[in-house]
Amino acid sequence: IHRRAGVDVDRSGIIILTTLERLGPMRMSDLAAEIGLDRSTISRQVAAVVRSGYVQKLDDSSDARASQLQLTARGHAARRKLSEAWNAIVRELIVDWSA
Repeated sequence: IHRRAGVDVDRSGIIILTTLERLGPMRMSDLAAEIGLDRSTISRQVAAVVRSGYVQKLDDSSDARASQLQLTARGHAARRKLSEAWNAIVRELIVDWSA
Protein backbone atom coordinates (compact mmCIF):
# COMPACT_ATOMS: atom_id res chain seq x y z
CA ILE A 1 0.00 0.00 0.00
CA HIS A 2 2.72 2.47 0.96
CA ARG A 3 4.52 2.02 -2.36
CA ARG A 4 1.34 2.57 -4.33
CA ALA A 5 0.54 5.64 -2.23
CA GLY A 6 4.05 7.03 -2.68
CA VAL A 7 4.49 7.28 1.08
CA ASP A 8 7.81 6.36 2.68
CA VAL A 9 6.52 4.46 5.70
CA ASP A 10 6.51 0.80 6.73
CA ARG A 11 3.60 -1.25 8.07
CA SER A 12 4.18 -0.19 11.68
CA GLY A 13 4.29 3.43 10.58
CA ILE A 14 0.94 3.01 8.83
CA ILE A 15 -0.54 1.67 12.07
CA ILE A 16 0.87 4.61 14.04
CA LEU A 17 -0.42 7.18 11.55
CA THR A 18 -3.84 5.54 11.43
CA THR A 19 -4.12 5.37 15.21
CA LEU A 20 -3.10 9.01 15.70
CA GLU A 21 -5.51 10.11 12.99
CA ARG A 22 -8.35 8.13 14.51
CA LEU A 23 -7.75 9.00 18.19
CA GLY A 24 -5.85 12.28 18.03
CA PRO A 25 -2.75 13.33 19.98
CA MET A 26 -1.62 10.96 22.70
CA ARG A 27 1.34 9.97 24.82
CA MET A 28 3.66 7.29 23.55
CA SER A 29 2.63 4.97 26.40
CA ASP A 30 -1.04 5.33 25.37
CA LEU A 31 -0.15 4.68 21.74
CA ALA A 32 1.78 1.56 22.75
CA ALA A 33 -1.20 0.30 24.76
CA GLU A 34 -3.63 1.06 21.92
CA ILE A 35 -1.53 -0.80 19.38
CA GLY A 36 -0.59 -3.58 21.78
CA LEU A 37 3.18 -3.14 21.75
CA ASP A 38 5.73 -2.59 24.48
CA ARG A 39 7.26 0.83 25.03
CA SER A 40 10.71 -0.02 23.63
CA THR A 41 9.25 -1.31 20.37
CA ILE A 42 6.90 1.61 19.88
CA SER A 43 9.72 4.04 20.69
CA ARG A 44 11.76 2.85 17.68
CA GLN A 45 8.74 2.93 15.41
CA VAL A 46 7.71 6.42 16.53
CA ALA A 47 11.25 7.67 16.01
CA ALA A 48 11.04 6.61 12.35
CA VAL A 49 7.79 8.49 11.65
CA VAL A 50 9.08 11.54 13.54
CA ARG A 51 12.28 11.52 11.41
CA SER A 52 10.11 11.28 8.28
CA GLY A 53 8.12 14.33 9.35
CA TYR A 54 4.78 12.51 9.68
CA VAL A 55 4.51 12.87 13.45
CA GLN A 56 5.69 15.52 15.88
CA LYS A 57 6.32 15.41 19.60
CA LEU A 58 4.77 18.23 21.61
CA ASP A 59 5.21 19.09 25.27
CA ASP A 60 2.52 17.56 27.47
CA SER A 61 0.95 20.39 29.44
CA SER A 62 -0.15 18.04 32.21
CA ASP A 63 3.29 16.40 32.72
CA ALA A 64 6.58 18.13 31.94
CA ARG A 65 8.33 14.76 31.68
CA ALA A 66 6.02 13.50 28.94
CA SER A 67 5.25 14.47 25.38
CA GLN A 68 2.23 14.12 23.14
CA LEU A 69 2.47 12.63 19.67
CA GLN A 70 0.45 14.21 16.91
CA LEU A 71 0.22 13.98 13.15
CA THR A 72 1.81 16.80 11.17
CA ALA A 73 0.27 18.21 8.01
CA ARG A 74 2.57 15.83 6.13
CA GLY A 75 1.26 12.96 8.27
CA HIS A 76 -2.36 13.83 7.49
CA ALA A 77 -1.50 14.01 3.77
CA ALA A 78 0.22 10.62 3.99
CA ARG A 79 -2.86 9.10 5.64
CA ARG A 80 -5.06 10.46 2.84
CA LYS A 81 -2.76 8.96 0.20
CA LEU A 82 -2.64 5.62 2.03
CA SER A 83 -6.42 5.56 2.34
CA GLU A 84 -6.87 6.39 -1.35
CA ALA A 85 -4.39 3.65 -2.33
CA TRP A 86 -6.19 1.11 -0.13
CA ASN A 87 -9.58 2.05 -1.58
CA ALA A 88 -8.21 1.70 -5.12
CA ILE A 89 -6.82 -1.76 -4.33
CA VAL A 90 -10.16 -2.90 -2.92
CA ARG A 91 -12.02 -1.52 -5.95
CA GLU A 92 -9.68 -3.43 -8.27
CA LEU A 93 -10.22 -6.64 -6.30
CA ILE A 94 -14.00 -6.46 -6.46
CA VAL A 95 -14.52 -4.93 -9.89
CA ASP A 96 -15.63 -8.23 -11.40
CA TRP A 97 -17.98 -9.22 -8.58
CA SER A 98 -21.60 -9.41 -9.55
CA ALA A 99 -24.14 -7.31 -7.70
